[in-house]
Amino acid sequence: MSPITRVIYVISDLHLGGEAEPGKRGFRICTREGDLAAFISSLAGSQGPAVELVINGDVVDFLAERVSERSPYWSAFHYPEQRAMDRLDCIVKRSSLVFQALTGFLAKGNRLVVLPGNHDIELNLPAVRRRFREHVGAGAAADFEFITQGEAYRVGDVLIEHGNRVDEMNFVDY
Repeated sequence: MSPITRVIYVISDLHLGGEAEPGKRGFRICTREGDLAAFISSLAGSQGPAVELVINGDVVDFLAERVSERSPYWSAFHYPEQRAMDRLDCIVKRSSLVFQALTGFLAKGNRLVVLPGNHDIELNLPAVRRRFREHVGAGAAADFEFITQGEAYRVGDVLIEHGNRVDEMNFVDY
């Protein structure tokens, strides 16, 4: 039997995004960002085999983001790319603990793989993907991979994919 070369953790549907209202959750799905950041940081500091973290879709939730700061309306898709990058920047600012944890995770030589889902399809836009990479500190030497266009991610005999690939109600035609 060969030794374990890496341990893989798969998490899904983080749904970072949406503004909280004073004393209420607002349109936010993820309300435990501190716990999430602590979990990611614990993976980064673990001893033993290398660690790979796969975020399997809906890491951020563009659907929870308003079209503009003055608008009460939401959009199914933020475009052009600059609008999507602006929304991503807002999400990262509000969820800074999680993004700091992801940056620390990569800085320790761990591997991060991100698959977009049906709530963050804007991550398939090249400029938005680049901005996300910047926000997690994924420079040229980082072990970071985006799986785009609704593709699945295969690790050995394991196939990882976000559920919208096979759900007619949430399927995205790239």
